[in-house]
Amino acid sequence: MSERNPMHRHRGVGLIEVMISIIIAMLLVLVIYQVYEISEGQKRTITAGSDAQQNASFGLYVLGRDLAMAGNGIASAAGVSRSALSR
Repeated sequence: MSERNPMHRHRGVGLIEVMISIIIAMLLVLVIYQVYEISEGQKRTITAGSDAQQNASFGLYVLGRDLAMAGNGIASAAGVSRSALSR
């Protein structure tokens, strides 16, 4: 019969190795989550700034349009009343 050396026994993965690999995996997930949270915060900040800029642009457009039209009806009504009086 062949002799077997007890030092060459093949053993499975021990409990300590499994626990260490779980801890490493948890740390990796935590790092990935932190990077995701930072990028989401930056995205929200950029989106909010862009929305504010679009709202301001639209507000200035409406204000400019209203100011351009200001007095337009009064001038045309004054012109009609003058022409009606001159007849």
